[in-house]
Amino acid sequence: MSSVPPDDPALHLAVAFVNTYDLLEDPPDYLTAERAGRLADRFGQPDLAAPLRHADLDALRAVRDRLYGVFAADTDDGKLAALDDVLAHVDARARMRDGRLAAVAADADPVRRLGALCADALARAMAVGGPGRFGTCAGHPCRCGYVDRTRAGRQRFCCQLCNDRTAAAAYRQRRRVN
Repeated sequence: MSSVPPDDPALHLAVAFVNTYDLLEDPPDYLTAERAGRLADRFGQPDLAAPLRHADLDALRAVRDRLYGVFAADTDDGKLAALDDVLAHVDARARMRDGRLAAVAADADPVRRLGALCADALARAMAVGGPGRFGTCAGHPCRCGYVDRTRAGRQRFCCQLCNDRTAAAAYRQRRRVN
């Protein structure tokens, strides 16, 4: 059994950023530069909030889609390869930050800095808990990403709502069969 990844604001930012594409929302893609900035600000990165512009939207979506690959990959090797892809895409470099090695964007581009911050948080969580702690929601049609922080490591849903929706659907199905 792997250890539980730490409760890290940057990790919460990464998950919230990835989940700006949500099949249960209308429209499913509700990412805007302003929303990405608000997420960065909410999770302790106000320096990333201000420089994000509407012109960055395509780049933000590209980073988000690559980050989602870490959650959606079927194998541990696939999750690691997806994380490597994110790091390469944002041109991240290893630097010493706060007494530890961290992935940092090579330039001042805010989208790359956001991507490097999220990738670094995922890498730290993966180092502690392993790639198997990353997944996508089992509640149909939701496919939001999550980091399993349960002790047992058996999380299947992104939130309590999806868990309840799936349980209610299973109950209704059992009632129809009987």
